[in-house]
Amino acid sequence: MKTRILLLLVIALATLPALADEGVADARRHMVRGIAAIEMAKNSGELTLAADEFRRATELDPTISSAWYNLGSVQAKLEKFDEAIQSYKRYLLLVPKAEDAQKVQDEIIKLEFRQEQISLRGPQSGKVFKDCPDCPEMVVIPEGSFDMGGIEANEQPNHRVTFKKAFAIGKAEVTQGQWKAIMGNNPSKYSDCGYNCPVENISWSDAKEYIKKLNAKTGKEYRLPSEAEWEYACRAGGQNEYCGSDDVDKVAWFTSNSEDSTHPVAQRQANAWGLFDMSGNVYEWVEDSYHGSYNGAPNDGSEWGGDGTTRVTRGGSWPFNQSFQRASGRLGPKATRPYIFSGFRLARTMQ
Repeated sequence: MKTRILLLLVIALATLPALADEGVADARRHMVRGIAAIEMAKNSGELTLAADEFRRATELDPTISSAWYNLGSVQAKLEKFDEAIQSYKRYLLLVPKAEDAQKVQDEIIKLEFRQEQISLRGPQSGKVFKDCPDCPEMVVIPEGSFDMGGIEANEQPNHRVTFKKAFAIGKAEVTQGQWKAIMGNNPSKYSDCGYNCPVENISWSDAKEYIKKLNAKTGKEYRLPSEAEWEYACRAGGQNEYCGSDDVDKVAWFTSNSEDSTHPVAQRQANAWGLFDMSGNVYEWVEDSYHGSYNGAPNDGSEWGGDGTTRVTRGGSWPFNQSFQRASGRLGPKATRPYIFSGFRLARTMQ
């Protein structure tokens, strides 16, 4: 009897590798069927079969990273956001250093944002994230369109701008503390204001150097926002005179309430997308070269190039009156000159 049991155990152990190989082979067959189902869905639009095939592949062999990636992609298209997020996270767990890892991480952020859009937080709430301890908080801005421009000559002609992809922008202006953590110094005239006050007394070129070093440290792709991105984020789906309100005192530090100084960021009212100090506190450098009007401006939200001698600043600042704090207001100072009333906020492309 014992001999028979031992013989059965030997046979069972001998067949395990074959069974394992069979499971892997079956998983790959389901992968092939899933890819074929995606091709078929281009005509039918039905992706459920593809999701089922990829899910079966992951059940048979949980180590096939491409199955998790394809499953996440299909689930996202089916608007099963929570499932897609989990599949993408499993993919990153298996291949954390994949070439497309950053793209997948950004896709997870966008899916989490879309989840929140349909939750109690509502469609005007942006996903907030932070890439590192010294990095500013970023807010995901959804794709969409808006009418850019205002009443002044350099704010015309008003024109429609459309963003086909989401992007991220700083929740607040870059602070003195965040600057010092990357650059090792604090150039601010109003350093007594504190590390949570916006960095100022910097040029456009200085801001670009900070971004270069931040990117080297984090491996991310931070940048200055385009002028169109800045105004789109400022308006946050509305048409208020200032960024987030028609009452300048609610949203901005300016000549009537600033007491001749900058103030800590995020102390006034945020706009509908949770962005602070888009009006007031310090002017903000953007990427674009300055042009005297919007004739010829791009309508896709991209940066508008030029000779780069002067660059655009937006949003107004503490020593200026309320007319300079308007959502459409714009200046074009020299790019290489630091100003005690100018700082910046970051943007980041969502891959």
